[in-house]
Amino acid sequence: MLQTDVKWVLFCPIQLIICAIGIPCNIISAMVWSRLKKKGRSKNKSVCNNFILLSIVDIGVLIFSVISDAVPVMNKKLMTNAAKWFGKLYVYFIHPMHFYLLFTSIFLVTVLSIERLKFVIRPLSSLTFSKNWARALWMLVFAVSFVVNIPSFFEFEMVTINGTTIVRPLSYENNVAFRDIVFISHCIFGLALPWLVSLVCNILLVTKSFNRLKTVSKNSVNADTVHILKTTTALTFSSLLLLSIQCISRCFKMFTMYSEESWALVNKISDIGHLAIPCNSAVNFIMFCLPGSFFRKEMLTMFKRRKDQINVRFTSKSPVKKICSEEGNSMEK
Repeated sequence: MLQTDVKWVLFCPIQLIICAIGIPCNIISAMVWSRLKKKGRSKNKSVCNNFILLSIVDIGVLIFSVISDAVPVMNKKLMTNAAKWFGKLYVYFIHPMHFYLLFTSIFLVTVLSIERLKFVIRPLSSLTFSKNWARALWMLVFAVSFVVNIPSFFEFEMVTINGTTIVRPLSYENNVAFRDIVFISHCIFGLALPWLVSLVCNILLVTKSFNRLKTVSKNSVNADTVHILKTTTALTFSSLLLLSIQCISRCFKMFTMYSEESWALVNKISDIGHLAIPCNSAVNFIMFCLPGSFFRKEMLTMFKRRKDQINVRFTSKSPVKKICSEEGNSMEK
C-alpha cells in the first residue's frame, strides 16, 4: 500500500470518525461538569472548572485536527499555489494553533494531577483554593503552552518549485539546530516533562489514597471525592499512554536517518503516532464515565430532563390536545 493511501485512511475516515464522536462527547462533558459545579457536588470547584476547561480545549484540538490533517489530505490542491491563502493560513495559524491547544490540554492534565495529589496530602488546602489563584494558574498554563509552541510557527514553509508553490515541512536533516530546538521544546518540555510529572503524581496519588478508598467510599459525603480521584487517575493514565505513542513516533521521525528506503516507514510510524492526538482528546469522555458514577447519573438526569421538556413542548403544541381542551371547555359551559 502506498504512503498516500495509508495517510488517507488514517486521516480521513478514521480521524474524522474519532473527531465526530469526540466533539459532541466533550460538549456533553462540559455541560455535565458545569451542572455538577452548580449543584456543589465537589468540595473543590476548581476541579470541575479544570474539567470544563479541558473539555473546551479538547474540542478545539479535535476541530483543528480535522482542519490541519484531514482537510489537506482530502483536497491536496489546498497545499499548492491553487489556494495560497490556505497555505499561509496553515503555516502561520492552523498548524501552530493545533499544537498550542494540544500543549494546553497536556499541561491542564498535569495541573489536575498535581492538584489531586495536593488534595490527598493536604485535604484542607482545597477549601482555601481561591478563584484568583486558579485563574493565575490557567494564565500560567496558557503562557507556558505558547512559549513551548513557538517552534511550530517555523515547522512548515512555502516554497516554489518549477513555478508551483507548495507547503512542505521543514527538513530536519538540513536544519539540525532547528531540529534540536523542536526536540527540546516539544518533546522534552511539551511532552516528556509533563508526562513524567503526571506519572509521578499519579503513582504517589494511588499509593497514598489506596488505603483510604475503602473507608472513604463508605461515607456518602466523601463518595464524590473518591470518584474525582478515580476520574483524574484514569484520565491521566490514558493521556500518558497516548502521549507516549505521539512522543516516540515524533522523536523517531526527527532522528531517523533519511533515505528513500526508510522514508516510507518513518512516515507511516509518524502518521500512526499522530493519530494519538485526536484519540487523547476524544477519550476523556470515556474516562469521565467509567469511574465516576455521579457523572453518569448527572448525565442521564440531564438527558431525561431535556427529553421531558421536548415532550411537554410537543404536547402543548399538539392539535389533539387543543381539540380535547376545546371539547372540555364546551362541556363545562
